[in-house]
Amino acid sequence: MTALRAVVAEFGTVQDLVAATRRLRELGARRIETYTPFPVEELNELLVGRQTLLPMLIFLCGAAGVVWGFVMQYWGAAVSYPINVGGRPLNSWPAFVPTLFEFGVVWAVTGGFLLFLLFNRLPKFHHPVWAVRDFERASRDAFFLWIDATDERFDRERLGDIARDCHARRLTELAA
Repeated sequence: MTALRAVVAEFGTVQDLVAATRRLRELGARRIETYTPFPVEELNELLVGRQTLLPMLIFLCGAAGVVWGFVMQYWGAAVSYPINVGGRPLNSWPAFVPTLFEFGVVWAVTGGFLLFLLFNRLPKFHHPVWAVRDFERASRDAFFLWIDATDERFDRERLGDIARDCHARRLTELAA
């Protein structure tokens, strides 16, 4: 007997999907995902995840860019190729400010993009939900609910009851 990876329920209306998601969240399920052809505001409230460190890490990438830009400009102006122009100091930081801003922005954007990919485990070349029959309809007219079997509150019988009560079209069990 193979281990169960997840159960995927297909719904015909967004109201049924929201009702099933709400009931699962009331029971304490945390490892659930929904797939819909359009954004559903009620699901955003139900599936709120934990806060990520992404904003802080993006800020740190920008700060690292500013530091690297300053070190690079200071090294070039004061150490590697010092030129005394009009008695000004070699490390005149006000001249560095526009470039430091650009370094900070470029590093923050690049770091943010790479961290976004990392946090979302992208690119995904395979996901088990793609094996569900008619899953491509999630981009047109069907609504799918993924319930991970590793969730502490996972109960196959209760899940079947919820699916019947919420008018699920089909339940698909995915093996690990």
